[in-house]
Amino acid sequence: FNLFVDQFELNRFFDKEQFKLRIHSKLGNCIYCQKKSDRNLIEAIQFDLRNQDFRYIDWYRKEEQKYGNRFYRGNLSIDDLVKTAQCALNDGTQLEMFSDVGEACMCNSY
Repeated sequence: FNLFVDQFELNRFFDKEQFKLRIHSKLGNCIYCQKKSDRNLIEAIQFDLRNQDFRYIDWYRKEEQKYGNRFYRGNLSIDDLVKTAQCALNDGTQLEMFSDVGEACMCNSY
């Protein structure tokens, strides 16, 4: 009995269901999970910036201030990632320059 379910199996299961959540798999359960690659984090932040949805950004900012710590690889803060995401949106920087290689999230296998 295998408890590990990969993205392919999840998609296969949910394709048969009537209800569609319509959330891109890159966003996953944990939108700004520290296990995601820089590229996936930047894409998730850009998604929220485009939609003027700052609740996750604000939450991470508050938690970093509360604990005096940073969540992301290379000692990056949420503000560092937001700045990078905003610059890429504003000047058209190609996301290909950011690595999409990261550790797999618990909630996703990309």
